[in-house]
Amino acid sequence: ESSCLGGLCGINYNGNINDCYSTASVVGDQSIGGLCGASYTGHITYCHSTGSITGKQYLGGLCGVNNWGWIRNCYAKGSVKCIGGAYIMGGLCGQNSGSIINCYAWGSVTGGPNSMELGGLCGENIRNISNCYSIGRILYGDGSSSLGGLCGYSGRGNVSHCYFLTTSGPDNGLGTPLTSTQMKLKSSYIDWDFVNETVNGTSSWWIIRSGAYPTLFYFDSNFVPYEFVGQGTEEN
Repeated sequence: ESSCLGGLCGINYNGNINDCYSTASVVGDQSIGGLCGASYTGHITYCHSTGSITGKQYLGGLCGVNNWGWIRNCYAKGSVKCIGGAYIMGGLCGQNSGSIINCYAWGSVTGGPNSMELGGLCGENIRNISNCYSIGRILYGDGSSSLGGLCGYSGRGNVSHCYFLTTSGPDNGLGTPLTSTQMKLKSSYIDWDFVNETVNGTSSWWIIRSGAYPTLFYFDSNFVPYEFVGQGTEEN
């Protein structure tokens, strides 16, 4: 049985993965991710993956398992598909027991008969997900359970200011369903920090192009890193 496979990294133990991406398709059994198979107390920031994922359990478009670390400012666009009756699958992350912040997933999530805990963004959440969205469709077979357009199951976890496309999958109370038109409007996203607005803070995490879904400004062609002009002294 193959486990902990990723397009870039198999297992991340207490490390940092920053400014990386993968286009690889990954096939295995459990803890399979487009970028990282499993991340334990590690951090993944400013990364993305676009390859397809195929496996049995703990599958994610970006990361199969995120355990007590964080995934911030990342996205995944690849499809996630099971082999047989899989469980705990998400467009971005399979199982999250850490924090997922400012992320999105576009790929479809396909389960088989009796699949469990399928979500457009995350399959199973037992900690925190905030300011995220998903638009990929959830496809599942007879007997499947714990399904959600955004997150399949959240136990002892918190999901806040998150959204999913109404056509993606069932509304199980985790995240807010929006139409395609609504998801292309800044006004639909509560407390999200967009470019050229300061109501929600001075940072610029998100940008919406006309007629498009939100994307992370960091990956936008017009992104310019902020340059500090002082010298770092108390006087300047």
